[in-house]
Amino acid sequence: MKAEFIPLSEKEFIVKCKLIENNVIIFEIQTMASSRDQAVRIVKNWEENTKEIYPKVIELLNKERSEEEE
Repeated sequence: MKAEFIPLSEKEFIVKCKLIENNVIIFEIQTMASSRDQAVRIVKNWEENTKEIYPKVIELLNKERSEEEE
């Protein structure tokens, strides 16, 4: 796993989180953070909790939704 953030300004940061196996990126997500503290927290949570976060995201992405839920 790998995570990093890139400052765009004092109040804008791009946060990139990746899951890498055998030198292949199998999952990657990018989001914005509105403060350095938030960016650091996202990076830390990804690094410490990838095994929990990744399956949950995949589950949500694969979930079939009924028309009533939309």
